[in-house]
Amino acid sequence: MPFDFTGLIIMGLLMAVISIRTIYQTIRDRKQLFDDNFTHADRQHMSVAAFFILIPISVFFHEVGHAVAIWWYGGDVVAFGFFFFFGFVGYQGISDLVELFWIALWGNIVSVAMGLGALGLAFLRPMRAAINYLFIMFGILSIIMSLVFYPLMDLLSDLHGDWSTIYSSDTMNHAIGTGIVHGLILLGMVVAWQIPAVRLRYASITGLQPEEIRKVNRKQVQQELMEAANIAMSSFDGLARVEPMTSTDREVTGVRISWTSGGFTRVVVVMGQVQRRLRIEIIGGLRALDGTELGGEQRIKGIRGLPEPKRVAPYILRALKEVDRWSLQHSDETPPDQA
Repeated sequence: MPFDFTGLIIMGLLMAVISIRTIYQTIRDRKQLFDDNFTHADRQHMSVAAFFILIPISVFFHEVGHAVAIWWYGGDVVAFGFFFFFGFVGYQGISDLVELFWIALWGNIVSVAMGLGALGLAFLRPMRAAINYLFIMFGILSIIMSLVFYPLMDLLSDLHGDWSTIYSSDTMNHAIGTGIVHGLILLGMVVAWQIPAVRLRYASITGLQPEEIRKVNRKQVQQELMEAANIAMSSFDGLARVEPMTSTDREVTGVRISWTSGGFTRVVVVMGQVQRRLRIEIIGGLRALDGTELGGEQRIKGIRGLPEPKRVAPYILRALKEVDRWSLQHSDETPPDQA
């Protein structure tokens, strides 16, 4: 598969426009972004900033790493190109295969070291939540781009970049050793994220609550919501029943609580979003028993993360009591509670 360097350069320069805009927006909104209230919108902006502001810096030093290695081995740098998200170093005077291996590897060592350094700084010397989150996102992106995206792009195309040289059969022993370290770094990142203490540390330094970064599956979420619903119903005067909620969306599960009173079928649905941003939504609704009047539904409460059942139960109980007071007109006029 041929690789078009011209297209890559143009793409990098076009993305640079977004980088400049992101820098401007970050400077303009710095007071809001770096205050003590680190919102979801702030997190989204910092994710963009990590890619469009810090990744180009990493790319620049990646190429510097190649250049320094070339000088170290006595070669001459004859060209240096930097296009924000892509760069290259042209050189001459080096033909030894092992030296070529190390020249190719050193740029990636710099990128990975910058990523690991940013992660270490955020976790071991935390600052404001926004800065910690920015460094963590940059660290993850830098490592993934260096050890996943770039190798795949190189090895599956005619780019003939660093990784084609690093994993060349001409330096097999070096390639095997690099492959082991390569795999261990990626495996280590995956394993580290499974450790509860790491996840709790991430939450505390980036302004999240522990329940927002829990690792749970769909079945566990439904079981906890069912437990919360049963706790709530034990303090509810009405005769209600709870049943699992079926959904075709694999990221959503929940329970449905229903009862009848005042000529209406009343329902409280408690839905949990399982993947990405953990969240609970509580929705109330009612319908006339005789079917002559169509009912409606209202969002009652949104809860960040997935708190333990005894902390969710009071919100469900409050929703049960509120829906039990609704008439058809009242349900249409009741404003949703914004979490």
